[in-house]
Amino acid sequence: MTEPRSVTIPTTTAPRPRVFRPEIEGLRAVAASLVAVWHIWVGGVSGGVDVFFVVSGLLITTTLIGQIDRYGRVRPFAFLGRLLRRLLPSALVVLSASLVGTWLLVPEALRERSFAEIFASALYFENWQLAFAAVDYLDSEDPHTPVQHFWAMSVQGQFYVIWLAVFAAAILLARKSSRSRAWAAGLTAVLLVGSLAYSVWFTAVNQPFAYFSTFTRAWEFALGALAAFVIGHRALRGTWSWILGWVGLTAIVLCGVVLPVGSSFPGAAALWPTVAALLVLFSGGDRERPGHAAWLLSRRPVVWLGGLAYGIYLWHWPLLIFYRHLNGRDEVGIIPGVGIIVTSVLLAWATTALIERPLRRLGERTTRTRLIAAAALVAVAVTVAGTSVWSRHQSYADAEARHEAILADLEQREGAHECFGARAILAGLDACADDADPERLLPIRSRLLDDVGRAYWCYTSADATRIDHCSVGSDRPDALRIALVGNSHAAMFYDALYDHLGELNWRLDTFVGNGCVWGEAVSSELCEGRVDEMNAHLLEGEPYDVLITTTGRGDREFSQERVDEYLESWEEIEARGTQVVVVTDNPRLPDEAADCVMAASARDLVAGECDFSSEDGYRSPDMMLEAAEQSRGDHDIVDLRDLYCADDRCPVVVGNVIVYRDQHHLTATYIRTVAPVLVERLTEVLDR
Repeated sequence: MTEPRSVTIPTTTAPRPRVFRPEIEGLRAVAASLVAVWHIWVGGVSGGVDVFFVVSGLLITTTLIGQIDRYGRVRPFAFLGRLLRRLLPSALVVLSASLVGTWLLVPEALRERSFAEIFASALYFENWQLAFAAVDYLDSEDPHTPVQHFWAMSVQGQFYVIWLAVFAAAILLARKSSRSRAWAAGLTAVLLVGSLAYSVWFTAVNQPFAYFSTFTRAWEFALGALAAFVIGHRALRGTWSWILGWVGLTAIVLCGVVLPVGSSFPGAAALWPTVAALLVLFSGGDRERPGHAAWLLSRRPVVWLGGLAYGIYLWHWPLLIFYRHLNGRDEVGIIPGVGIIVTSVLLAWATTALIERPLRRLGERTTRTRLIAAAALVAVAVTVAGTSVWSRHQSYADAEARHEAILADLEQREGAHECFGARAILAGLDACADDADPERLLPIRSRLLDDVGRAYWCYTSADATRIDHCSVGSDRPDALRIALVGNSHAAMFYDALYDHLGELNWRLDTFVGNGCVWGEAVSSELCEGRVDEMNAHLLEGEPYDVLITTTGRGDREFSQERVDEYLESWEEIEARGTQVVVVTDNPRLPDEAADCVMAASARDLVAGECDFSSEDGYRSPDMMLEAAEQSRGDHDIVDLRDLYCADDRCPVVVGNVIVYRDQHHLTATYIRTVAPVLVERLTEVLDR
């Protein structure tokens, strides 16, 4: 996504004049447009970023080849300094604007994540921040931040450093500059094959993580880099140029339509846009002939837009996110969407013309000015990163102080606990109406997404091959042995039960995780090993006294097949003397209610502006409850639905406690107020 204006066509080992390739700028314009259109209106991934990666690999490699041709070596400081002057000015302006916009426009509940990602983006490791978040169940469903798109720049920046090392190694191996190209080309081919093979494998194993990994993306840059060694010899003309150019350009435009890019990249499916980009690049020999794809991409307006592609990519995403926060919904109409694109173009032009180019010209005057420009850019990057850290710390400190003050007030007010949390809905919402106070709302909004308590202490992640198994509670030999089984919705009750286990003489073993629930059909190879391990505990080891289970209702239709799977598994474990207890699942918030919880003011939350009907909340079936009801009393049910909804209304705030931290998970604060009721109802069931 850099914006070189010309490239050296590497046809010989002698230095060659830099040759302007207008169709490359045009190709970048197409890629930037696709990315923006898909983000704004389609809501998916277009493959445009993959085209950027190929073009970047081509351009950066021609730069390094040019250094070898001119100097017989690479000049690392000149290379890195030039990159800093091209990449950082616009990026730092957008990050600074995003930092200000986060304070002003982003809901309090989402700010800390934004600050963390601004820090990662300023230091070029945003891709790894998102990679680990993608497999972290706590983060994977969070709303987008204004700088999430910086993952691509982070991958690009890391690749440039890797590529500098590749060329340095090639020169060291060659010992002579005349052989350096061959070594560099060979190392490029090895990296391409190795990275592509790893990408295909790892995408199948853990696609969310692979999507952001530098190692699974390196082959896309290497593909463009390898083209740089041969494109001067292989620029096609005539009929083949026309055919391949249009095939490539058409394939790029249709990539996001034909392929499930977001769920299949960057494995073998990413060959579609990357190879298509190569076809366009190699068809450039006839760029002067009307009717050719390269000719179309070389038209002045398209080339001008391509020169702004980097800035357009940088600006369009934060503008889109801020618009969504201001508008209160994700959908973007035609006119607002066009406005976002036009504003992105204008800001890209202004940033390039008024900031980037003057700094670049200043840095190219003398060695002294180059050092000053580079030092200034690094200083600004560190400042932006530091400011984001301070902002996050300040937000956290404010939240902690408010949290402690509210808890202290709760302890001091006589009878306040009777209308706090779940007790309020049991007492009757009207009975506690006078106690409702937006100034006493918990959890603090900036901590809402992180209000998970102990739920994930013993939680198995989606990519794990072994279960993360915990055993807590009473150590007495006569303790009641309980297995807690299910997904993240079962994990929430770990926190509810934890503080009561000792007094009840219960011993709790956890078998909770993402993507693999005991009692359901095996969903993957990874899941197969985990199910075998859970079977060894539940069906082959010492029998448990009780199995407590629940699972999320999700966004799905009723499935008798799933119900039968549960019943068959429960019958097998009950044959060993284990009592099966199903805990009813909580409602799933409609999209509008979930967005409202994040964006609404505390006053509106308490006033019920985000509440929803029980019909909407229970629209998707609770499959475990369905199975327990079909068993006609053979399996016990602990019904908690009266703690979530009353009189066909499901409030998002109960007793000054926010009930939901996302669309279908309860806050740990609310779970702890549910705990006494859960324990009481469990005890009643177990005493039967």
